[in-house]
Amino acid sequence: MAFIGLVGLVGCTSDDTAEPTAAEPATVQLMSYVAEYEEPNETNGTTRAWTPPTGYQCLDELSDKSISVFFTEHPANDEMEEEFFFKRGDKWRVSKELSTGTTYYLYGYTPHHESIISSIAPIAGKTYADGAVLTLNNLPTITTDDICVIVGAKNGKSDEDDNGLTTGQFSYISKVAKDPGPGDYGNYVYLLFDHLYSCIDLRFSVEEKYNQLRTIKLKKVELMAMVLNEATGVKTPLKKKTRADITLRKTTDGTSPIVHNNTEQIVFTPDETSGNADEPLFTSAEGYKLTTSFSDFTGCFMSQGISDFIIRSTYDVYDKKPDGTDGNLIRENCVAENKLNIMHLFSPARIASRGMKYSIKLIVNPTYLYVLSEPDLDNPTIRVS
Repeated sequence: MAFIGLVGLVGCTSDDTAEPTAAEPATVQLMSYVAEYEEPNETNGTTRAWTPPTGYQCLDELSDKSISVFFTEHPANDEMEEEFFFKRGDKWRVSKELSTGTTYYLYGYTPHHESIISSIAPIAGKTYADGAVLTLNNLPTITTDDICVIVGAKNGKSDEDDNGLTTGQFSYISKVAKDPGPGDYGNYVYLLFDHLYSCIDLRFSVEEKYNQLRTIKLKKVELMAMVLNEATGVKTPLKKKTRADITLRKTTDGTSPIVHNNTEQIVFTPDETSGNADEPLFTSAEGYKLTTSFSDFTGCFMSQGISDFIIRSTYDVYDKKPDGTDGNLIRENCVAENKLNIMHLFSPARIASRGMKYSIKLIVNPTYLYVLSEPDLDNPTIRVS
């Protein structure tokens, strides 16, 4: 689970930030916290445990990603528009004109993408005080962004007092502040987020003896995935785009608002017209130099039903001079494909789980070296460790 008091996310990068042009938008004081992904236990499977929102780690250096948020009320407004928390200069702003003392129920996601179409509705027969159904259309199924949804909101008292922040509660009482000065704690907003996707961490290195002879520069890493239909056993390629319908229910005991009756309330509906997903997690025209130490390349993916991956790696091979520096380019745009199965790597899990991080070691190693003076015969491959 990710715990974030506005705003910071592991591995999130996005140029699609929102900065509305509203005149003199209100300043808000935002605090940043996040917990690490859970990692699968190869003996016990991919179980997830909820950790209470205490002992946060502050991540100020990552607190520049815009947040899409709906300021819902009870009774509900006739027209509900998407609003934003966004960074301008060194201050956080809110796009909506807030009323001091008004109780809002905050639902949304981060980081904001212009391509994602979001909407909100109350749970059937309920009000926004009881929860909401957040719909995200046109979601990328594979992305370098850690897309997360709000699972708790609260107005804070200061940068060290979250005013009883807990998951499953979404009420926030606004306090408008225009560029608060010293001693004015202003309008503190705390949010908790949960990961919508799973994370994959591809850890590349070069075999030690081979590294003494060759330099490997990684130019591209592409991720493809297969979806398992557990009823039929049929596997089909993951589509590029999907819709997520996320039901968030108010809880009073700190449990996850996404889980109801031991079932996660997230439904992914793939866009069958969007083509198969084969997204690059990393690209570099000049190439990234790999060493005997592991270099991490991470991405996130829609977890529902994912059973297999295909990792396609493109890299250049250079020989080395006697002093160990890079020599001639001897093989350009080598391509290696590794087919990975969740159950084989992380038994007994059959499919990936939301909020889990799957770390996979990939070691560049040669299949053969004929004559070192004829480097065109050198043919390295990548093996899973």
